[in-house]
Amino acid sequence: MQKRKRELLIILVLIAGAILFKLFIQFIPTWFGGPSVNTANLPIQSGHVTVTMSNRIFHEDVIEVTVGTTVTWVNHDPMAHTVTEGQGARATPHGFTSGVMNSGQSWSYTFTTPGTYLYTCLFHSDMNGRVIVTKAR
Repeated sequence: MQKRKRELLIILVLIAGAILFKLFIQFIPTWFGGPSVNTANLPIQSGHVTVTMSNRIFHEDVIEVTVGTTVTWVNHDPMAHTVTEGQGARATPHGFTSGVMNSGQSWSYTFTTPGTYLYTCLFHSDMNGRVIVTKAR
């Protein structure tokens, strides 16, 4: 009986370890401000910028825009997505949020304050993007 309990405990520890490892890997980028991206070569866009969603990816996932730029996200996937400020479990309804966007729908947001804005799809935690907002030069 003692051996059986030990085996069960080992199995439970292994399962818990696997779950924690997956969470650790998933959230490492969000702990440090998002995945590392060389922004030196990003074009600084202004006016109106479109980000498309297809194949469960934001295209382009990192953009740099000037204050006052409106970004429109367009869903070209057959499934619903959201554009919600934050990433993964750190997404917040207190920031910008598109609500549910079905296939073919779009949503726009105008960035009025400089900063780096991380965003995600609440349905697909691996769908993440970033908008870097700078003052006009």
